[in-house]
This record gives sequence, C-alpha cells and structure tokens, in this order.
Amino acid sequence: MSGRRGMAFRLALVGLFILASRASASEPCRDVGAASDVVSCMTDPEDWKRSSCDTRCQADYCVALRGDYLRPGMAPEWCLVVTDLQGTVTGSLLLADTEDPKITQASKAGGIDVRAKGTAGRTWVLRSKRRKDGSLVEVSRKVEHRTQTAPTPAPIPKPRQTVEAFCAVEPSGGGPSLTSPTCSGRRPAARFLQEAAKLCGAQQGEGEKSVSAAGTCSASACIALVSGECVVGQLDGGAAHVLKLAEVAKSYFLVEVSLTGTTACASFDEGGGSDGVDYSSACVAIGPPDRVVLPDPPPRVSFQGEQGYNTVPMKAEPTVDGDIAGDAAWAPVESLPARTDSNVIHGLGAWQGPRDASVTWRLAQGASAVYLAAQVSDDRVTLARPGLRPVFADHLEIRPYYAVVLEPEGHASLRQWRDYWGTRVDWPVHGARCRWRARRGGQDIECRLPFGAVGALASPPSRTALMLVFSDGDGEPRQKSLVGTRVDLLLWTEFPPSVDDYLSAQ
Repeated sequence: MSGRRGMAFRLALVGLFILASRASASEPCRDVGAASDVVSCMTDPEDWKRSSCDTRCQADYCVALRGDYLRPGMAPEWCLVVTDLQGTVTGSLLLADTEDPKITQASKAGGIDVRAKGTAGRTWVLRSKRRKDGSLVEVSRKVEHRTQTAPTPAPIPKPRQTVEAFCAVEPSGGGPSLTSPTCSGRRPAARFLQEAAKLCGAQQGEGEKSVSAAGTCSASACIALVSGECVVGQLDGGAAHVLKLAEVAKSYFLVEVSLTGTTACASFDEGGGSDGVDYSSACVAIGPPDRVVLPDPPPRVSFQGEQGYNTVPMKAEPTVDGDIAGDAAWAPVESLPARTDSNVIHGLGAWQGPRDASVTWRLAQGASAVYLAAQVSDDRVTLARPGLRPVFADHLEIRPYYAVVLEPEGHASLRQWRDYWGTRVDWPVHGARCRWRARRGGQDIECRLPFGAVGALASPPSRTALMLVFSDGDGEPRQKSLVGTRVDLLLWTEFPPSVDDYLSAQ
C-alpha cells in the first residue's frame, strides 16, 4: 500500500512539473534571483551555471533573457527580466515551451520583443510592455509563417557573373587526389600547362620531375591544376604563377576551382561536417599582385567585416584636439559602442547604466599612426591630481599595457602601465599626442598613436587583438567600474588586400 502511495506522490510531482512548464508567458518567473545573477553571464561566462543570456539597456531600464536548467539533461526554462538602472529586478515573464529566444527590440518607450522557437518547431514573436512601475506585461504573441525551403549546399562563394570554366578533382580517402582533374571550358595552351607543371614541381620540392597538369580558361585568364592540389593562374599575356588559394583558406584537399573573368574560387573538403562533409573556400583575383576577394566594404575608411575591424588610410587625418563631432575626418569611421552591461568587465554592482559609464570608440589609420577616438558618457569627470593615483582617475586602457590618463586643461598622457612580463610600471610613451574635451554628459578623448609607439600597433598590413576599456574613477580610492570591448584590428595598405598582405596580417 505504501508503494502505491509513493508512486501516486511521484506522479503528482511529475504532473505539477508539466503544468508549471506549460505556464503561459504572462506568468511571472518564480525565482528570478538577484540582478547580478541576471547579467552575470555577460561578465563571467565561465562561472555562470545557466545556459546563456541576451541583454539590452535603455536610458532607464535593462532587459535580459535568462535560461535556468531545472534538471541536468533537460532543456532550460527561459525567463524575460527587466531591471532598473540600480540593478533591481522590477518585472519578469516566464517563456514556456521555448527554444533559442532572442531579444529583437527594447525601445525607449518600454516595448520589448522576443523571437523564439516553440517546441513544435514554429517561430513566434512575443511582444511585451514595461509599465511605468517597472512591471512587465505580455501584449501579444504571433506565430511567424515562413516558407520552408531545403538548404542548398554552397561549397564556394559564387562570383556575381556566371562561372565560365572549372576544374574538379576527387579527394582520395581524405587526402590528395590520385586521379587526374576534369576540366570544362576553353582549353589552355600546352605551353601554359608545361609551365604550371614545372612551377608546382619546384614548389613541392620535386625539381624537374614530371607531374600531370590539367587546366581551363575564361575569356581573360587561365588556371591549371597540377596533381590535383597546386593551382596556377595566368592572365592573358601575363606570366604563369602559383595561386595561394589553400593558404588563404588555410585548407587542404582541393575539390574544385572555378574561373569567372579573372577571379579564381576554390573549395576544399575538410571532412567531419554534419552531413559527412565540411567545406572551406577562398577566392583570388588573378593579377600582379593577386588579391583576396572579400565583400565590398561600405564607403568608409574603417568598417566591420567578417575578418574584424578593418582600416585603410584616411584622405584627411583628424586634428587631435578632443573635438570629435566637429571634425569631418571622423565621419567615415565606423563606431564601436560599449554601452550595455555586457561591456562591464569590472564593477557591475557599482555600474548604474550607460549614463554612469559607457563609451563609443572609433579607430582610424593615418599615414604613420593610428588615431583613437573615445566619446565617453560619464556623470562625473575625475582628473588625475596630486594625492590621487592615476589609476583611480578617469582613464582609457589599451590593454594589456597602456593607459590614457585625463589631466587638467584638456591634457591627457599616454603611459605604459605594464611591461611585457606583466610587471607594473609607469612609463611615459613618447611621440604620442592625446587631448580631451568636456561636453554635456561626459567627455571626448582623441589620441594619435604612431606605429610602434604603442608596441601592439604595428604598421600595416597587420592584425592586432586589443581590449579597449574606459575606467570610471569617480575620485574614490578604487576603480568604480570598467567598461570595454574587444576588437580585432586589421590595418591595410589598401583594400582589397594583396594575397601576400592578407597572409602577413593573419
């Protein structure tokens, strides 16, 4: 009898759990915890025991998604939470039967939209509203109806024009091809194939050893495949030369190379994808010098791309005086905002929102220097002064070694605070120039950093991983909060880059 009662009790618990998991979205989350828990995944993901989160902030509130694992191996239960700028949770909604939610809107008026997948596979949009008292209420939920189409594999990027010619090979057992390439299109001259075989033989250390070559031509260029791995290109009337497609893609096991005009695109079989095949690809414009084919950048001298934050030389360089908005040289430079709690890398509990401490960065490239602009929102400007260590004043950090410290009368000094062994130092950096200017709600800071003055910033072409940080001091004997962003900075002599410049910057 006792066994039946135990079984009934367990079934009742399961039933309660199922009912709870099917609660409507209008039900508040049962235990949202502290505000620091809501956003902790943005500051220390390694220690966060929940699945993931998405956070947006406006002038007077923040909204976050939090997913809790109720039991190991089960899908997370998602909660939409709003907080005030002091970090107090003021409202929440439970998102039942939900997978992969994303916040798509958090307006100044309090309109909050979340897009997610339901357990039935349909995508829906939940529209909610943050009331004046800070509570959160559901407004509507709509299912998105989209036409489902089967994905089409695209192993190589297709040029805008129709492919004029191609060569294909069959990798043998995940290794180099042992069969001759098959090519379509106009056949190249025998002399070109002979030159290609000789070039690839020398590259592979085979000297004059005879190797097989096959090729094809477009109206303005030719390509040749040698032993199914080495690719040679030639413009009409130009010299034959090896194309570094595999080095650009950092791949092996060539599958196909196509030719459209003077652009050669290659695909490589990496193996191990979900369908048994994983592809990588690269395109090169044949010519002296060969150039990597990348998406066209916007009409800016600094822009975000798939590779990172790209810069090319400016036509007119900024005047370093702290006036960012009034300097036309900064107009074609894309900004890097750091304005949400996801950017707070220290002092989250003391951070009171973007008006308290946030920053919008810009990086640009001159003839012999990198220019840095920081438009800071700060409710209290704290300058370095006698008796206050510079680290406790407002300053910028170019991690891991450098800092720009704000001083009276618009001056700012660039200093090295750590040597390359991590030891704390305080060395002035000569050759750099920095200035700042107060404005309503914060300050603007400009710097000219000559190539090599800041050790991490090499002359172009180069690639540098930086951490850009604003430290809000507020005059206390501590750093109140640190707000920053990571940036993968690429300096190019011109864009698109030559293959050699591209490889040297990797």
